Amino acid sequence: MTVHITTPWALDRLVPDIDEFMGSVWRRRPQVLATCAEGVAGLLTEDDIWRQLDCGLLSRPYVAAFGGTPAGAAMPTRTRLVEGHEVDDLVDVRGARRAFESGATLKFNRIDHWHLPIREMVDELAEFLDAGVVAHAFLSPPGDEPVITAHLDGVHVLILQTAGVKDWVAGRLKPDLPSGSVFCGDGDLDQVGRLTARLRPGAVLYLPHGSPHYALARSEISLHVAIEVQDPAPWDYVQAYSSHVRSAIDRAPASHGAAGFLERFTSALDSVSHQDILPEAVRTVSSRTLVAAHHLG
Repeated sequence: MTVHITTPWALDRLVPDIDEFMGSVWRRRPQVLATCAEGVAGLLTEDDIWRQLDCGLLSRPYVAAFGGTPAGAAMPTRTRLVEGHEVDDLVDVRGARRAFESGATLKFNRIDHWHLPIREMVDELAEFLDAGVVAHAFLSPPGDEPVITAHLDGVHVLILQTAGVKDWVAGRLKPDLPSGSVFCGDGDLDQVGRLTARLRPGAVLYLPHGSPHYALARSEISLHVAIEVQDPAPWDYVQAYSSHVRSAIDRAPASHGAAGFLERFTSALDSVSHQDILPEAVRTVSSRTLVAAHHLG
């Protein structure tokens, strides 16, 4: 049975002390934030996942498979008549079940598109953190092999363990690691600053941007939700500033040349504050991640 959250989600339901988290953990180090956070256990269940698949309307971008036999096989799809129209690239439920039974972890991209309680949580976190926030889910069969080999993500990640047990290994941040989502070598998970944790239903783990990590599903089916938090990139701020000063640029007479343009541009730019452009930069991030799936696992 799914636990539907009717009261607004806030970070303080996932983090015991927000001030301490934002001051000494956020952007700095991986950490288990809670072992039994309110409403996390059962927030999303295996039944919810299969029921959504059985509905037959999830397209391939929303579902991917990792591992299994054969490894890396493409998610099978089918064509259906929906309201009298042929719709292609819909996930074949029987094929997804076969992949899962062969040992593949199923990843469900952007579950905030169809799971209302998670959508509410994502929206509230986005407002609090001034960032683009999306959610994915990972359903893993039993097994002692890593769900995905060691990697790092180009985003901050909050792991919410909703069912089953999963073991995590996370390494400390290193300044020379790439900023995007990439696979890592064994040396990136050395013993210094290394975090190992067994997450049970209700647990919450934070992985900062740039922390290498991997997970093991162990002896039972495991399900977790990965909440991605993506800060606006420098170019997002450039675009936001540009939209604010565009009217001034458009009014600059062509006859005044580059000097006249620069004077109007810098004058308009001086009148814009960070708080003016931050919401627009965040909207740019959110639109860019509308169907993106940065998180590897």
